Amino acid sequence: MTMRFPTCISQDGSEYKSNATGELIVKQVVHLITGLAKGGAETMLYQVLKYRQNQEFNYRIISLGGGRYYEELIRELGYEVIELDFRRHPLSGFFRLCRELRGAHTLCCWMYHANLVGYLAAHRAGVDRVVWCIRHSDLSPAHNKARTLRINQICARLSKNVSAILYNGNRARTVHEAAGYCHEKGVIADNGCDCEEYRADGAAAQSLREELNIPAEKQVILSVTKDTPIKDIPTFIKAFGMLHRQNGGLVAVLCGAGVDADNARISALSLEAGLEIGKDIFLLGIRHDVSRLLAACDLYVLHSAGEAFPNALLQAMACGCVCVTTDVGDAKRILNSDVCVVPPGEPEALAKKITELLELPQETVDAIGCRNRARVQENFDIREIVKQYEKVF
Repeated sequence: MTMRFPTCISQDGSEYKSNATGELIVKQVVHLITGLAKGGAETMLYQVLKYRQNQEFNYRIISLGGGRYYEELIRELGYEVIELDFRRHPLSGFFRLCRELRGAHTLCCWMYHANLVGYLAAHRAGVDRVVWCIRHSDLSPAHNKARTLRINQICARLSKNVSAILYNGNRARTVHEAAGYCHEKGVIADNGCDCEEYRADGAAAQSLREELNIPAEKQVILSVTKDTPIKDIPTFIKAFGMLHRQNGGLVAVLCGAGVDADNARISALSLEAGLEIGKDIFLLGIRHDVSRLLAACDLYVLHSAGEAFPNALLQAMACGCVCVTTDVGDAKRILNSDVCVVPPGEPEALAKKITELLELPQETVDAIGCRNRARVQENFDIREIVKQYEKVF
């Protein structure tokens, strides 16, 4: 006879299964991720944990050791984090992973390396449900290491054996299924944004200008990025250099991992474009007040050569920013418009579009900002997105 457990409603309104005595039936879900640096996949994992809606799951997090930005933040949420130094000790790390997975109901893997390692460890540990999270939509050799592409090819051949493949956008799914991933296992789960954290802030613009000593009359163009080839910082700097030669009333602000004044390559690119660091262009590195920076800018620019579903674009829209983006991943779908979209890798087109948007009358700017925020609220609210993930777990 099959035991059926009743559905109960918790205090926060979420449903859960209980046994005959009303006790919560917990399913052990282990999240395995390549590392906990500050990136898109890491951010989404953190949000899945922070905004959980279903009390049925007991989450544990295992990192293969690549970066630690989110490690303490996750621990502050009350979750266990285990770090394996997989790069230096792959064999012992693999066997420890197998031990840690025993008894798990679901293994959710984030990014290619974790997908492959997790698949093999789950098979050895007897975990029935394996979910892969794919966070990428560009498989070109120009933007990927050869080793990453080889791992991706192996994963494509194994993909029919996993329980589900979560893609953060339509483009990511199309690209990977063309590379051999199993169509039947694919599920779309967009990224999400907390519209309470990311919102307009009337005091932000003055605060940022005071911090960086930017004159009040200058317009601020912002990029939230990181120093990797796929983010294509050179295209942005070249485009802004063109703009600045025509209009000295602009400043550029960039932030993100590796994007600071100590980065010799980015500094050299800025100087080549005729930009003075600390006056015309500001390189702020990792920031913990991104919502404030977004609320302070006059225009947000996403200049990547490849993306799947850019978190920063969602966040900028939620703050009511006017945005321009390259045509990468699902960026056009996120904006629900192609008016503010330009081809990747074309600084002239990017500069032209930025100029057009900066010349819009204020009432049009305000209308675009309201429309952008409403789109995020209606379609990409993080709490609703997390529910989609939990259905797969």
